[in-house]
Amino acid sequence: MTGIQLIVLVAIVFVTSGISVVTGSTSVITVPVMFQLGIDARVAVATNMFGLTFLSLGGTLPFLRAAMVNRRRLPLLIVLTLFGSAIGAMLLLVIPSEVVPLVVSTAIIGVAVFSMVYLPAHCLEAGTHGA
Repeated sequence: MTGIQLIVLVAIVFVTSGISVVTGSTSVITVPVMFQLGIDARVAVATNMFGLTFLSLGGTLPFLRAAMVNRRRLPLLIVLTLFGSAIGAMLLLVIPSEVVPLVVSTAIIGVAVFSMVYLPAHCLEAGTHGA
């Protein structure tokens, strides 16, 4: 990786980290950028997940302090998150590295389609369309 590529990657990660606390979509940008910069697919995903650990902690603390989190739900959510993350990590090790970008791209498209289909319908049900 050249110095320019590293600067571009650091800048993108910095900007998307700030945006991600609001939108939760850092990986949609950072992982494909790492692929384009020639970083091995498994390394890109693993690096992104490592960074998200700290991003999640930093983004969660203000919400915990402001009592905006239902603490009764936390134990179950933590267990489910750890379980799902472990399964995903194991899949990443089993899937051939050259297939990982296709899996990531398919997942990103799936999330985009889900967001376009589900969120507008949800807003219509809540009577918030046009607001």
